[in-house]
Amino acid sequence: MLKSILDLMESLSLLKARPKEGNIREAVVAGIFYPAVKTELTAVVEELVASCNNAPASSSVILSPHGSLEYSGRMEAAAWLSASLRKVKTIVVICPSHRSFETGIFIPESRVFSVPTADFRVNSPILKDLLHSSAGIIQYDIPHLEEHSIEIQLIMAALFFPRATIVPIIVSKVDPETVDALFAALARALERDFASTLLVLSSNLAVAESPEACDAESLSFLSALCSGNLSQYPALPEDRRSFCGADILGAFLRSTLSRGLKASVLGLSNSAPFGEEGDPIVGYSAVGFSS
Repeated sequence: MLKSILDLMESLSLLKARPKEGNIREAVVAGIFYPAVKTELTAVVEELVASCNNAPASSSVILSPHGSLEYSGRMEAAAWLSASLRKVKTIVVICPSHRSFETGIFIPESRVFSVPTADFRVNSPILKDLLHSSAGIIQYDIPHLEEHSIEIQLIMAALFFPRATIVPIIVSKVDPETVDALFAALARALERDFASTLLVLSSNLAVAESPEACDAESLSFLSALCSGNLSQYPALPEDRRSFCGADILGAFLRSTLSRGLKASVLGLSNSAPFGEEGDPIVGYSAVGFSS
């Protein structure tokens, strides 16, 4: 009973502290990539988690895709389940840009990111540290208002870590040195709190004309990822459709944040069962990194 009262008091406190409209990044793909109704969304996410083949674990870093729940929700659930045993206070989500034509690493001006099942307060002190650490990091809301990939991750975060603060980061067409600088800045900012931080790296895998080609290319990429060196992968396509977060994953592997962590592939799927005839096939995977 006491726990229920304390939980209610905390919920009321969060509602009272919610910033005024204009400081909130509202959900933009609700009803498109996932159900917009809270009860329906909760049921779908819980069903996806229940269908996972992997057990709950303590990954400190995860690779999670960013397709709709219908297309890649099972892989997203598997990735987040692999971190569910940890006590997480801060979630750092790093995603590639799909709509912004600008170059840069973008952190938000918004103070809260809202999805139907939770409101996540942005961790302003960490964002401030990042903003002052590199000229390549820009505080700008527009890329965040146009991008779906962070929102998809927060759907899972709402089930597992609804009270965590978040550090949402979008990487858009920058050179490897700039992404390396981001991870160096993150390592400094998270040094004392990494044990209570979950690092979420989002990427889809291969885009191909057939399921067989998609799976083969995706498995080759995952093999290089698990080796700890993506430079072993033969070549990344120029159009950025395939492996859209590869630059993020490569920078993570080169950073001190990856030291002592071993990658485990938790599952692999593709979009073939859900798309229409003639659609490109997109690969999805869940990977957990733990010591």
